[in-house]
Amino acid sequence: MCITRWVLGVAGALIVLLVAAIVVATNVIDPNHYKRNIEAIVGDLTGSPFEIRGALALTWYPWLGVRTGAAQLDNPPGLSGPPLITWQALHIRAKLIPLLRGQVAIDRVRLQAPHIYLHRAADGRGNWQDLVAHLRHPGGQRTLSNTGRPAAQVAGLEIRDGTLEFVDDGSAVRLQLTEWQLDIGTWEGDGPLTIGSRFITHGGPLPPAGMPVEIDVPQLSVRSSPLSVAIPKLLLRVAGARLDGGLAMEQSADRIHAGGPLSAQVPSLRNLITALGVEAPLPQDRGTLGPVTLTGRWAFDDGALELKPVEVRVDATTFSGWIERSAAAQPVWSFELRGDHIDLSRYVATATANRKPFELPVDALRALRAQGSLVFDRAQLAGAQMKDVGLRLELQ
Repeated sequence: MCITRWVLGVAGALIVLLVAAIVVATNVIDPNHYKRNIEAIVGDLTGSPFEIRGALALTWYPWLGVRTGAAQLDNPPGLSGPPLITWQALHIRAKLIPLLRGQVAIDRVRLQAPHIYLHRAADGRGNWQDLVAHLRHPGGQRTLSNTGRPAAQVAGLEIRDGTLEFVDDGSAVRLQLTEWQLDIGTWEGDGPLTIGSRFITHGGPLPPAGMPVEIDVPQLSVRSSPLSVAIPKLLLRVAGARLDGGLAMEQSADRIHAGGPLSAQVPSLRNLITALGVEAPLPQDRGTLGPVTLTGRWAFDDGALELKPVEVRVDATTFSGWIERSAAAQPVWSFELRGDHIDLSRYVATATANRKPFELPVDALRALRAQGSLVFDRAQLAGAQMKDVGLRLELQ
C-alpha cells in the first residue's frame, strides 16, 4: 500500500507539473514573437510571400492549438494582381496527450472567410502553378511521410463563408463561387475521405443571383503512385436538378482512363433552361420540356469521352443510343439516338415575342461540330401519322 501511494503521488506530481508548465507556457509565451518565423517557413514551402496580419493566440487543453487572425498568401514573384489566398481566421489544434507520445492527431482545421483568387494570364501562366510545384517538391524539406514516423491523423477541414474566383484573360472567362461551405472528413494516410460542399455559382449567362450547387461525396479514395481515384457514389444538385454517379480513374504512363455509372433527374427542363440563363425559343405548350430522366455509363480515355449506352426520357418520349466526343485538337461530337414516339406539333410553335415560325438553328448546329442521326419510330405532326422519321446531321 505504501508503494502504491508513493507511485500514485509521484505520477500525480508529474501531471500537476506538466499541466502547470503548459498553463505557464500558453500564458507567458507570446506566439506573436514567432510570427515572422512562421511567415518565412510558409514562404519557403509555397514559394510566395506570406503575411499574418492578425494576432496569434494559443490554446492548450485538451487541444494544443494556434489561432490566427487575418492573413494572406501573395502571388508568386513576377505576377501582379490580388493575393492568391486571403482569410479572416484560421484555427489548427492537435490533441495534447498523443502529441506527448510522438503521435500527431489534429482536430478539424477551420478556415473562416477565405478568398481564393485564381488568375490565368493571356500567356497561359496561372498564379497557382508555382504553388503546386513547390508543394510537390519542397526543396529537401523533411515531411512526416519520409521521416519514418506515422502519418498524421487529421479530423477534417472546414471552410465557412468562402469565395473562389477564377479569371482567364485568354478566353475572357470569369467565374465566381460565393457562400462556399466545404467539409472534408477525417484523413488518415491513404484512407478514404468524405467531402461535402455547397456554393452559389456566378458568371457567364447565369442570372445575377447566381445558381446554387451542392456536392456530396460519401467516400473518396486516392492512391498517389500510380495515380488512382475511386468515388463509388457522387451526388450533385444544380438548380433543382439531381445527378447521381460514380467514378473510377487510373493513370497509366501518360494516359488517363476514367468511367462510371450516371443517372440524372430534372423536375423541369424548362425551368432548368431558365435558371441557367440560356436564351432559347421555348415551345408555347407549357406541358412540354417537363421532367427529364437519364441513365447510362460514361467513359473517358485520353481526351475522348463517351456516354454509352444512354437512355433519356423527355416528356412522353424515350431515347436510347450513344453519344461520343473525339480526342482530336478540334473535337467532334457524334451520336446515334432513337426515340419511340413524339408529337412534333407540341414543339413547333415557340413562345417568341415576334411569333416567327420555327427555324432550325443551323449556325448553332455548325458551331457544335457534331454529326449523327436522330430517328423516331413513330411521329405525328398536324394530324399526319409517320413512321421512321429521321434527322441526320453531317459535318462538312
